Amino acid sequence: MLEDRLRAIPFLRDVDAVTLQKAAACLRSVRFAREVTVFEAGDGADSLYVVDSGVLEVTEPRTGKVLASLSQGSVVGEVGVLLDEVRSATVRAATEVHAWQLRREDLDRLLHDDPTLAIAIGREVGRRLVATNRAGTTSPPRLIAVPAPDAPALAEALLHEGVHQVSVLPVGSPTGPMPPGLDVLPGARPDIDAIARLAATPAATDDAVVVMALPERPTPEGEAAARAAEFGVSLGVGLPQWARQHIPALRVVSPRPGPDPMPRLARRVSGRAIALALSSGGSKTVAHVGVVNVLRAADIPVDAVAGSSGGSVVAAAVARDIGDAQLLRWVRQLAPAFRFRRLGPKIPPRDALFTGRGPLAMFRSWHGAARIEDCTRPLYVVAADLSTGQEVVLHRGEVADAIRASASIPGVLEPYLVEGRSLVDGGIVAPLPARVLRDAGFRWVIGSNVAGQEPLAVTSRRPPNIVETMGRMISTMEREVLSNQVHLLDVHIRPQVRASNSFDFADADRFVAEGVRAARAELPALEQLVETAGRP
Repeated sequence: MLEDRLRAIPFLRDVDAVTLQKAAACLRSVRFAREVTVFEAGDGADSLYVVDSGVLEVTEPRTGKVLASLSQGSVVGEVGVLLDEVRSATVRAATEVHAWQLRREDLDRLLHDDPTLAIAIGREVGRRLVATNRAGTTSPPRLIAVPAPDAPALAEALLHEGVHQVSVLPVGSPTGPMPPGLDVLPGARPDIDAIARLAATPAATDDAVVVMALPERPTPEGEAAARAAEFGVSLGVGLPQWARQHIPALRVVSPRPGPDPMPRLARRVSGRAIALALSSGGSKTVAHVGVVNVLRAADIPVDAVAGSSGGSVVAAAVARDIGDAQLLRWVRQLAPAFRFRRLGPKIPPRDALFTGRGPLAMFRSWHGAARIEDCTRPLYVVAADLSTGQEVVLHRGEVADAIRASASIPGVLEPYLVEGRSLVDGGIVAPLPARVLRDAGFRWVIGSNVAGQEPLAVTSRRPPNIVETMGRMISTMEREVLSNQVHLLDVHIRPQVRASNSFDFADADRFVAEGVRAARAELPALEQLVETAGRP
């Protein structure tokens, strides 16, 4: 009975049967799919929720850090409802969740009928606050799903990375010999509730990882483990397709080409990796080159990179480990490539003024047939679907195609077709791709941001041409969207660059120098970030 379930809730434990029945009558059944946000920090508090099954994660609004995991019987959202305050944290579904919703107006009626309920709720709020203070920053372990035969290799890489507590949980399949210094959790096959409890129970240290060894074929327990996993790891055996169906594509990871592939992978899944977001901004994005130069010179690790529109040009070079001198030569080639004759005028200009053949040829001369999935570092290129207006994250396919798609200024360069979708400029939907990196599971994010800055004023008497007009429109749109991304950064580097239009690459060296200046100004914050994340 629902009343029996409600008795497990601390603040309803001692109320009389009449109040309990009234509470049960007020509750609404709600379901949340995995990764769905229940409420955001700053939202008005109109309801509280009682978790019936699954796991909710409470995250810090600025960093995305998981503060707590709540499973069956836990209550979330009651503090804001009781104190009539906005939400102080973001809550999302870490797994598929069924919960009971109690609205503020219904709770007010219950409190009016039974004042002792207010005392019980106040006691529970106090207990939660004390528990949080005592726990400090301790959170549940990070759960990583991997095929059972690959569990020993992943566990060993995590130990070498210096993770304080590494455990292996066999989920219905035996594993090979384990490296020394490893915890192997009880060998009996865990049930679904045990996996949910594991995802919700704070570990002894804030640096704990549980490697869940998945069976070859799907089982209820295996699917529960995949749903609860923060990452799925594909090594020699390969993550089975049934498990991939339960894990977001951006969080299925595998070793990258290049030196030290396993340490890089271990840094990512253990929460130590630092990612770099490079904004849109037309020709102003050349300043990102100066930022990258400073990061490299200061030995600030960059484990992954995301780029939007012009930012994708520099992001691709970082992902492929292109050296500073070569990168500078490349950006100096942008000015001639974006002259109107090289852009390929369209006659008649049905969907855009230019075909963009010149820039595409240049991108292919730089990257050849290199693919995103073969880059040394994970690369995420943001574009917008012309048909739906939705954000599209390109994380596989040819590098040159991704850059060309992301830089398709509407009305200026024709949309670019990728996997059957007509894609346009990523700056329209995500001028600063910080959320993309958070969604991919990166705990620490640096941002270099030139988006949304005012262009140089037009001093001539002639009206602005179509390229200048579209560039100014996009800058205005960028300013509107940026506020939803900047708060996701741990360090915000903001070069102050002004250009007359999106194709004004003539002053590339000055833009690079401004990127250097802005990045150097943030070096103390960058060094502190590396110390906090853990230097490789």
